[in-house]
Amino acid sequence: MSDRERIVALDILRGIALFGMIIVHFHQTMELPATGTEDLVGWIVWIGVETKAWAAFAFLFGASFAIFLRRAEARGLNVVPLFLRRMIALGILGAVLQFGFGFAILLDYAVWGVVLLIVRKWPTRALLLLALAATLWTGAYAVIHLALSSLVLIILGFLAIRHGVLENPRAHVRLIAGVMIFGFVSWATWWLFLRDTNLESGFGIVRDQWLGLTYTGAVLLLLEYRPVWIERLESFRITGRTALSNYVLQVLFFWTLGKHLGVRIRPYYELPASIALFLILVLLSKFWLARHKYGPLERLWRSVTFWQFRESVNAA
Repeated sequence: MSDRERIVALDILRGIALFGMIIVHFHQTMELPATGTEDLVGWIVWIGVETKAWAAFAFLFGASFAIFLRRAEARGLNVVPLFLRRMIALGILGAVLQFGFGFAILLDYAVWGVVLLIVRKWPTRALLLLALAATLWTGAYAVIHLALSSLVLIILGFLAIRHGVLENPRAHVRLIAGVMIFGFVSWATWWLFLRDTNLESGFGIVRDQWLGLTYTGAVLLLLEYRPVWIERLESFRITGRTALSNYVLQVLFFWTLGKHLGVRIRPYYELPASIALFLILVLLSKFWLARHKYGPLERLWRSVTFWQFRESVNAA
């Protein structure tokens, strides 16, 4: 994919989601127990970031799937074997990270990516009904809510590309605003009224995770109406271009220090540490992209997808 073909907002959003994941990983794997005002740090991460970063990342994966499928089909490529190889490669990496390091996310995406391949030509209404069914199912069976939530968000990301929402936000302001309001109201309702009740699952529809859609919409509109922020958020764009590689790097970091070596830090230091780790990823991404077109794992992933182990593959 050439730089001109890239959706800049998508790269920035990926970078922001990655930063959110870093904050969450510090909270989950390296935080020392705290009391008093210091305990507020973990509480803020819990209510404001923890499931929202995953939601944004799943939504963006759905968008990325849609872009790949659209561009491959436009070039007359046989999508099915390409996409299946792509998901098998992602699934293998996801299985290694999940069963070897305890970080479960990419394997879900690989599984739901195959589902998306099967239903990719369904009309929008049918896909929305599928997303609704998955949402209601998570409400009834909360034990699998994270996996099915990923399916819901991947479908929404897929539809956002189908209807040009990410590429032309100005033409979809009312839709974006509506989704943002829904995400905020759902989040607030869950925290204020449902969290400690028998309706904690919120029937799958009312949940705090949907605040990630509010964040995504807010960034999308900011970039559309205040383009100066594209330059200001350049560091997020750089890391977003190598999102897969950067995600795996942070997994290795947190597994080594947090889970393997048992390193712990006070909550007060989590945000500075998150910023420091993110800046390291920015520098690594800049160094790599100055010499290569794709990130290291992105390049390997594309090579397996197209079964051509060279950097000049000219498909999405």
